[in-house]
Amino acid sequence: MQIIKALTLAVAVVGLGTASSPAMAVTSTTTMAVSSLIVNTCVVAATPLVFGTLDLIGSAPNDSTSTVTVTCTPGTAYNVGLDNGANFLVTRRMKSATAAYIPYALYSDTTRATPWGDIIGTSTVAGTAAVIPTILTVYGRVPGGTTPVVANTYVDLVTVTITY
Repeated sequence: MQIIKALTLAVAVVGLGTASSPAMAVTSTTTMAVSSLIVNTCVVAATPLVFGTLDLIGSAPNDSTSTVTVTCTPGTAYNVGLDNGANFLVTRRMKSATAAYIPYALYSDTTRATPWGDIIGTSTVAGTAAVIPTILTVYGRVPGGTTPVVANTYVDLVTVTITY
């Protein structure tokens, strides 16, 4: 009987030992790819070019300016072009409601020597985008000595295009 009690006690001690040991956790790992794609993109905005009241009797030109704001992904190369407007015939022209015209020209420099057009590599304005938007000035001129026309409001619509 002593042997059975000793054997029972030994089995009980062994059983308690395994029951009290902590279970080992099993883990598994993997990696997760994280990525992004930045594409070159640009937007362009322009303010109106307003010549105001013109003095067409004198010989001095009538000058005014406008701005074109270029916002692109930094580092993006671009060209900004100005088309000939809606009333072009040999030159850009503003038109009145009575179909009278006043010629004008657009330039990319303060001396108004470099015409601003829409032919890339010839008459557009090129640049590379920085972190902040680029502001370009459009220099407009109605030539002096323009033949007086009827009193009216004259308008034209020039399309600004950015190529990048």
